[in-house]
Amino acid sequence: MQLLSIILSLLSILMFFGAFVGLIKPSLLNETSRLKAFGQSMAISIFFFVLAVIFMPEVEDAEIAQTSDTTDTIVVDRNAQVELAPEPEPTTIMPKAHGYTVVYARDHSILAEDRKGGLWYIVSDAETMEDRALTMIQAAKDLHSEMLEPTHAFIWLFANDRAAEQGLGNVGTASYVPDGQGRLSGFPNDSVWDINVSDFVETELQTQIRDLWIDNRSKHVDADKFLKEDALRAEIAQTLAIGNEELSSALFPLFAPTLQAYQYDGAAYEVLAGKADSSIQNPDDFMTDQCMENLRCWAEKHSVSGAVYCEPHVERSAKYDFEWTDSWLESKFSHFRWLNAENRKAGIVTYIGDKVKFQNGFGAWLPITYECDFDPINGTVLDLRLYEGRL
Repeated sequence: MQLLSIILSLLSILMFFGAFVGLIKPSLLNETSRLKAFGQSMAISIFFFVLAVIFMPEVEDAEIAQTSDTTDTIVVDRNAQVELAPEPEPTTIMPKAHGYTVVYARDHSILAEDRKGGLWYIVSDAETMEDRALTMIQAAKDLHSEMLEPTHAFIWLFANDRAAEQGLGNVGTASYVPDGQGRLSGFPNDSVWDINVSDFVETELQTQIRDLWIDNRSKHVDADKFLKEDALRAEIAQTLAIGNEELSSALFPLFAPTLQAYQYDGAAYEVLAGKADSSIQNPDDFMTDQCMENLRCWAEKHSVSGAVYCEPHVERSAKYDFEWTDSWLESKFSHFRWLNAENRKAGIVTYIGDKVKFQNGFGAWLPITYECDFDPINGTVLDLRLYEGRL
């Protein structure tokens, strides 16, 4: 029907133009009179137009669709509004505490015997800051419960075994003190958790640098077993064919990732796994005669508390200004010895260093060597001696 209507419309248009042709030259329409040629052509055009209108299909507001295998009809209303399916609610992902392996453990009783705690190095595959924080939290709870009447647990988190082997580049620390009295005797802070964590993930180049550092470190120490860092850095840069600037930029986050404070509010979290089997056992109490008989054992045991007490005494000894000169890989107290044979049984250690400069009255800076006699059992500085010059 639609095709017939189109044909009739075309014929109507053709005869309409023919009427005007008849006015100009009636002989083309086989007529002798212009008026007769025009009238006949116009009449035929009107006739075809009427037929075209008659045979034109009707247009309805609704479309009717019939399936081939049923007589049911489906009426689609063009004005009806389409209802969209509701969007699914976002899935809440609960943070996770990952499994961990203990690779190092030692007594962490600091400054006084009434604060008993442990220090553990753990390795975990957690990568996000939150997962790393929660992994340390779970480890602190687990390991704290294994101790006899502990006051605190201190966790260092490493991303891999080799970083933990070196003791540098920890990606998190967590202090757990349930009684809120702090890890240091006499310094309560009312804080149960003190958590700091990094999202640092080492690159392939940094992995190579760390491995070379560990494997070649022993070749670059002096007679006193102190590291000759410049020589080691030069060997690593040559081995990897990189510049010193690129090496330095890779070393700093590798050995000292930037840690950010993490606030734990006690919210629930998922525990993927707990403590893995390990040959590392919790240490015996370090406050024993056996450790006191060994200078290195005793001095390293109390090196942190010795620095806490001795550093302020060194600073207060400066008449004018002072400036520490140690780098981020150096200790301010690089040497130690027993004070004397008489005080050896009392465990008194002399911590020695030369990483400070004092300014004199003329504004000149002088290097200073310092010796600090420290009693670890009572947490007391007995004496401090200063000498001009380096060790």
